[in-house]
Amino acid sequence: SVFSMLLGFCVLGFNPFIKNILNGHHPCYPVAGAGSEHTVEVINKNAPDIYKTNGPIKSIFISLSARPSSSGEYHNPYVVKKIDFINSGYPDNRMGGFGFFSLEIFVLTLITILLYRKKEKNYYIFLLIESLLFVSLFILPWGWWARFVAFFYLFPIISVLYAEKYEKSKCLKNILNCLLIANMVISIGTSSYMCYRISDDENKSIKILEDNQPALIKCENDGFYFKLLKRDIQLIPCDTVTLRLPVTGPDVFVDKTLIKK
Repeated sequence: SVFSMLLGFCVLGFNPFIKNILNGHHPCYPVAGAGSEHTVEVINKNAPDIYKTNGPIKSIFISLSARPSSSGEYHNPYVVKKIDFINSGYPDNRMGGFGFFSLEIFVLTLITILLYRKKEKNYYIFLLIESLLFVSLFILPWGWWARFVAFFYLFPIISVLYAEKYEKSKCLKNILNCLLIANMVISIGTSSYMCYRISDDENKSIKILEDNQPALIKCENDGFYFKLLKRDIQLIPCDTVTLRLPVTGPDVFVDKTLIKK
């Protein structure tokens, strides 16, 4: 466990943890330590209104019970919609960030914990680990935002591993396993498709600008602008262009004459 922690922190997590320390920052900069005020302000601004009115504890339960939502709009878990499947692939969901079946998985995990209580001496170790994972949601800032508490996905996985010891647990364990697999397949599938669409739209936009140099442009998307500079595309900054390119993220506007029918 110690070796895994050191490997994750020092090697796999060299950027940002070690890099931050070398640069004189808090290991978790820019979300903690000196100079993190701006980041904290930005994150708080991104919090859905429902969280601002319900407080941190209730917000976590709202997030865990909702279907995936990238906009911060509460999606009823008892109503299945196509958009919920699509949202499962977003890496930045404000609600239901642990996947389409996160509520069902969470409930079955709690049932597993209660069903096998005190059956053997390791139960209390199992309960301690699960309790620490759950309580950490409330200790860490923004526990409602899955991207900041990704470790919580271990909550059902540890429960499944513990249930492996009991023959009588086959039905419950298999249902939980199927939900976990389905959850990951939906998330990975929709995420892969979105990555393809985002990349395709971006490449088409770059091709338009390459074929029409120099191009009048108003770009608020730093990442996309950097890609244009790497390709040595000649750009002319212009505040009056109004045609938005289909680029994911901040807006990129060009002259409408660039788009040929």
